[in-house]
Amino acid sequence: GNVIATKGTFSGDVGIAGTLTYEDVTNIDSVGLVTARNGIEIGARPGVAASISVDGNMIVSGITTFGGAINGTLATAAQANVTSVGTLTGLTVSADSTINSVNVGKGANSVAGNTVLGESALDAAVTGADNTAVGKSALTLNTSGQKNTAVGAIALDANTTGSHNTALGYAALTANTEGDSNVSVGWKSLELNTTGGSNVAIGRDALGENTTASNNVAVGFNAMNLNTTGANNTAVGRSSLVNNSTGSQNTAVGANALQANTTASYNTALGSSALYANTTGTNN
Repeated sequence: GNVIATKGTFSGDVGIAGTLTYEDVTNIDSVGLVTARNGIEIGARPGVAASISVDGNMIVSGITTFGGAINGTLATAAQANVTSVGTLTGLTVSADSTINSVNVGKGANSVAGNTVLGESALDAAVTGADNTAVGKSALTLNTSGQKNTAVGAIALDANTTGSHNTALGYAALTANTEGDSNVSVGWKSLELNTTGGSNVAIGRDALGENTTASNNVAVGFNAMNLNTTGANNTAVGRSSLVNNSTGSQNTAVGANALQANTTASYNTALGSSALYANTTGTNN
């Protein structure tokens, strides 16, 4: 039956088959181990503030402060912020994150193989896979383009369906939309290229104004900078073939080689300033 007492002292174990209700008490003090076989719940139902289950999991609805280390997995549901004054080791985040306005993760749609590090990088309706975008707005408009690498602010930022492109440097291949297999290394190299493919530009402003031409190689500061539609040209050296616009099948090796050439084709110039003044002459 019921036991009602103002004070009780027991020298041995006390067994209770039902529920022990302990009301109007602010503290429970135990000098030994407290065992709760079915877990512990804190707070009135409904809306339990915290619970510890028999399998060791703990759920807390409010702010929790730990003075020591937390080992294992810390799961937070729908938390806007997680603040740590110490070091977070082995942190796993299941979705893209934003750190000081910089996006980190896989980009829009979390397509397999994509890597993003940059503000507004690879953030369109992406379906293309295996892209790498590092820098502000790198590959920002990319949709189905795949296997592109863009490193630098606004590198390949207009690309939509172009694939297998490599752009390294500020505004490298910035206007490219559908061009494939281009390599652009240097500030504004291949800057205006839109659909031209298989071009190689290494150096500041190299092939900077190329738009639709393909299969050009320009190595050196300003090399073939003004080329627009001329194809299958090779320019190696500072300002080599710099003024060429539509001429094709030219080879210029050396600083300022074929510098004045504009529309002429099938010329070969080897050496510094070789064929420097040629403009429209061909087959030299």
